[in-house]
Amino acid sequence: MAKGSKKDEQVQVQAQKPVEVNEKPELVLLSSGKWAIGPTVVITCEECGAERIIKKQDEFQVTKCVACQKKSLNRRRYEKKRDRKREERAEAKLAEAYKLVAEAEAARKAQEQQEQ
Repeated sequence: MAKGSKKDEQVQVQAQKPVEVNEKPELVLLSSGKWAIGPTVVITCEECGAERIIKKQDEFQVTKCVACQKKSLNRRRYEKKRDRKREERAEAKLAEAYKLVAEAEAARKAQEQQEQ
């Protein structure tokens, strides 16, 4: 085993409720609109309770229906954009404040030189 690598650990995961699994390798239309071959699972959305058909391998990653997932991603994208804009405005205000301080300092030095 290579230095610094982790051992593969098996962790048991208990599902909150039993889910319907389609084990047959047949062509299935997923809720996302894509076609898939292989085991599928029907989950319920944690926000609205709608059912969604997903591939078995995605069972532990997907928790929302397509519509709620889209809303969630858009909300996160909007919040990141809003936060980025706030930071840019704060940086601009700080730069303006530094500029005003530098101008005042230069004016004070110029006035002191004229007095001498």
